[in-house]
Parts: sequence; C-alpha cells; structure tokens
Amino acid sequence: MIRKFFLLFAIVALSTPAIAADLSKVTIKSGKVSQNFMAEIADDDFERERGLMFRKSMPKDSGMLFIFKYETAQNFWMKNTLIPLDIIFIERGGKIVKIAEARPHDLKIISSGVPIVAAIEINGGEAKKRGIKAGDRVIHPLIKKTENTSSKPLPKSK
Repeated sequence: MIRKFFLLFAIVALSTPAIAADLSKVTIKSGKVSQNFMAEIADDDFERERGLMFRKSMPKDSGMLFIFKYETAQNFWMKNTLIPLDIIFIERGGKIVKIAEARPHDLKIISSGVPIVAAIEINGGEAKKRGIKAGDRVIHPLIKKTENTSSKPLPKSK
C-alpha cells in the first residue's frame, strides 16, 4: 500500500510543473520603451534541462530566464514543450544578440550561434508583437555587465 502511494506521488510530482516557482522581474529596454516580464529563474542544470517542458500554457508577461554558469554558445530544443516560445539570447552586458521563434515539439537544435550568458523564453510571437529585437537590452541583477570568459563561472542566483 505504501509502495503504491509513493509511486502515485512520484507520478503526480513529475508530471506537474512547478506552479509556485519564485518569480523575478526582467526588463527589456527597446529604445525608450521598457517592457517587464515576471520570469522563473533556471540557474542549475536540472532547471535548465527541464525548462518549460510539459507546460500547457504560460501567463501573459511571463517567461523563464536561463542563467548559464559559463559564457559560451548555447543550444535549445523544444522536446516535450507544448507551447510556442520566443527564445531571446543575451550576451554579457544584457545585449540581445538573437531571437529565435521555436515551435512545440520541434527537435531541431536552436543555437545562440555566439557566446551568451543568459536566455529568456517568452510566449511565442511576443517579441515580434512588442518590437523586441537584437540590440535591445535585458536588465536583471543576474545578468552582469562585467566581462566573463568561459573559464570564470557566472554567479548563481539565491
């Protein structure tokens, strides 16, 4: 009986997204316009690997901010991702270097193409709708303005 309970608990826990995740404000500056998103922070291997998999929806003005330990080119894919996403790739200093439109369940690798320190995933189509483009700035305390190389770890969130 106890074994069945733990099995059921494990199934529910693994199939339910983290609903009560801590959210952090991320600001994207496009010229004189500032746009705010409330983002979950993915700053460890497990959180980055799981990302927004299995989510059936994401609230408006929300996203997930991926913070990488090292500044290097990063690859994403949409395996087990049920919603379309815009992936915004961010280099040191917060500059957006690329925006990719990602389709649900697509196994094609989406590469940043250049070394980055962070990426934010938002609802698909939002970047174009809001006029967010390469060259705009992303502001968040975990995106440092100081130089970083692939041999120096970036700070982990608290």
